[in-house]
Amino acid sequence: MSGMKTGKKIEIETLNLKFLTEQLEIAEQELKDGTDDLHFRLSHFRKRVVDNDKDKYDQYFFGAKMSDLQKEMDNTLNQIVVHDLADDLPALHVKKDPWLKKIYRKIVSSTHPDKFVNFPVENLKEKYLKIYQRTVLSWEKGEDDQILLCAYESDIKVDNPKALPILQQGNNKKNNRLQEIQKLLAYQWYHIPEKDRSKTLENYLKSLGYEFTTEEIEKVVYL
Repeated sequence: MSGMKTGKKIEIETLNLKFLTEQLEIAEQELKDGTDDLHFRLSHFRKRVVDNDKDKYDQYFFGAKMSDLQKEMDNTLNQIVVHDLADDLPALHVKKDPWLKKIYRKIVSSTHPDKFVNFPVENLKEKYLKIYQRTVLSWEKGEDDQILLCAYESDIKVDNPKALPILQQGNNKKNNRLQEIQKLLAYQWYHIPEKDRSKTLENYLKSLGYEFTTEEIEKVVYL
């Protein structure tokens, strides 16, 4: 991409970010579904694990202590944050570069819910509401790459060279998180065919040193 214009490079990195963001959202949901289901199945066996081993048990299956995992699952992104159009930028991260502040203002101005109160097309109304919410939340969380993605989805052109490393860093972060999720047993559990789940769970438990009969495991798997 050495001879490519900056604007085109930004567009390519933004499209990569869009793809990775969508893939990560799917993977996070599959991880949650796999965790919920596996936790339900494993709660029967977890009761028989000594207290000192419970954190080890949870870390192995879910990649985190159960208490920490529950906190993370409860911390969803379904927050509705709406500022008045007359308001200035949210207080957090006010030291951002002026060009990024300008992009942020353009996005929230063009997607603010007040502008779509009487808009007749519901799917477009919902689309721009989601972009608005994600933009404000991304600003407050310091996720500059997502602000740039929201600009793309709002048809706002971004050609500042400073956007390129932001997008590249965002892509690396998303890709690393995706790989991390795919290694977790709870995510893998989601993708295991039902016919193979009993044997897989038996192998999981044995690898931790826990012996349960095949009948016990099948009873829990096929509840």
